[in-house]
Amino acid sequence: MIQVVDAETGEPIPFFHLYDYQKSKVLMGGPEGTVSLIEVIESFQDSVYISHLGYDKIGLMASSLDSNQSKFTFELHPNFIQLGEAQAQVFDEEQLFVRFQQKLKLRLSQNSWLVRVHFWELINGTSQVTDEYGLLGFGGLAERKGKFGIYDKSNYFLLSQHARRNFEVEQNGWHSTKDLIGIIANEILWLIQEAKFKKVDVLNSQREKSTFVVNYRLDELDVQLKISEEAELLEINWENPISLNLADEIRIDSGEIRFFPDSELLVPISFRVDFLRIQSQTRHQFFLLSSFIPSPMNYRSFLSENYKLEDYYNLVGQLGNFDDFNSTHRFFQSSKARFETRKMAQFSKISLDQNLDWIDGNAIDLISKKNPEADKAKVNEFYLYKKALLEELGKLGMAW
Repeated sequence: MIQVVDAETGEPIPFFHLYDYQKSKVLMGGPEGTVSLIEVIESFQDSVYISHLGYDKIGLMASSLDSNQSKFTFELHPNFIQLGEAQAQVFDEEQLFVRFQQKLKLRLSQNSWLVRVHFWELINGTSQVTDEYGLLGFGGLAERKGKFGIYDKSNYFLLSQHARRNFEVEQNGWHSTKDLIGIIANEILWLIQEAKFKKVDVLNSQREKSTFVVNYRLDELDVQLKISEEAELLEINWENPISLNLADEIRIDSGEIRFFPDSELLVPISFRVDFLRIQSQTRHQFFLLSSFIPSPMNYRSFLSENYKLEDYYNLVGQLGNFDDFNSTHRFFQSSKARFETRKMAQFSKISLDQNLDWIDGNAIDLISKKNPEADKAKVNEFYLYKKALLEELGKLGMAW
């Protein structure tokens, strides 16, 4: 294990970043300031840099890390900037917000990315648990009109690679949380980029280490934003139920999304949301942690070069929510999975029962059970396509 701490206080630094010289790979530290040593050794061959907003970065050679040593601790020094009276900063919060919106619109129109993630969904406490490892993709915003407007799932998706759960999905429970998470991110970002400043409140501003941060609230949603002086989105959070462009069957309660502070990317490093399904009165908690980010890539272009793009859209729309559940896969016994489970427990503040009775099943059987009239040949085609897609992305170091 590698742990990164504040050099002055000794406190762990959550969600720090490790990257190579070209920034072609980025590994995320966890909420307790740790990352898997094996993962670092497997991911990097030469120089590695450790950084976090508000600290001086440090560098080391990956070859200096010995896998036989159980723990390495590295210190980051706060990057304080001393300002004299004559240098007192006058900050225009409205100008900063407008600059942030301009950057957000440009980024959302041009950027797309894939990131490796681990997520839990817990229903009614921990009585029903889904534990999945996969890839999260984003390709820009999609405008939806009306509560029942069609949402382009291919714009934002979670593609499962390894999954397990301890319950059977009921017939009326097939509205996927994966779709919901995409819609939440889509709707909130859309409203943020279109917000008029007269409907935005400036809550406070402060310097965090070397970075000046301003906190805003969007009156329309009662959502708070944390934006840095470089006009980077650092966090979105809300404590009260928010009204989104959704059908009346779901109520979105509290939530928080933290973002990777980089001018080229708009990647969430963590995602937490609580919601209620109105009809069944089931309470859901969703937790997601990103662990690996490659350099910015246009996954749509990548896929169109390797596969028919229309098949990709069909895959995400029809197969993306039908996952293989295989708790006996050796991945779940690996050191990587055990480390990620500890990381998620620290983030969610929830410890799962180690003796859960997992219920396995493959995607093809699940689809056949859900829709006996489904075209089995087409389903199998999409299933094989998904396997090929994960294999191709694995060549980029993306897969688990």
